[in-house]
Amino acid sequence: MFCLVYENIPKQNLVNLFRRHPLKWDTTMKIAIGAAQGLAFLHNAESRPINRTFSASSVLLNEDFEAKLYFGSASLVRAHGVLPVVMSYAVTSRYTPPEYMTRSHWYVESDIYAFGVMMLDMISGSYFLNGYPCTSPHSLVVWLRPILTNKTELQRIMDPWLEHGNPPKGVHKVVELILTCLEDDPHKRPSMKQVLASLERIKAIEM
Repeated sequence: MFCLVYENIPKQNLVNLFRRHPLKWDTTMKIAIGAAQGLAFLHNAESRPINRTFSASSVLLNEDFEAKLYFGSASLVRAHGVLPVVMSYAVTSRYTPPEYMTRSHWYVESDIYAFGVMMLDMISGSYFLNGYPCTSPHSLVVWLRPILTNKTELQRIMDPWLEHGNPPKGVHKVVELILTCLEDDPHKRPSMKQVLASLERIKAIEM
């Protein structure tokens, strides 16, 4: 019998954190960078495994909001070859990329899409956990794309963070990054290494 042991995770996962209170901007950036480091490490491994179930619930947080990624044994597959069709978690999750829905293929770039959706969750706090005017999990991204490119609408979904009506300095750069991660064509998405570098540059803007 095998036993998988993790360190104590007092903050549980990112979803539970959303439910308790909105995230501050510096905490959001710290968690995003930590999660990006984990995926970048995974993608740069020799066998280039894919996570394929990455979501806010797989981002575990310690007392200092340091991100630890949960990689279930069933979620890791090698990047080469086509993933077998498993119509379960992926179909019902908004983290599922378009290429899986249309062709049942999951690539390294598919993890990038899921990371973009996680960032979308993070900049909106608990907003979407309380429901949104969409009938399909995948319509969330479609509905939000025009909002992300409209500064007035963007402020509306980011209300918990705003101080005197002013969004954080790097928020528009984060939005641009999210939109590239959510490209329908997987070949147009950045690598996780590029995503990590962009987040670190954005963090430097705040400092």
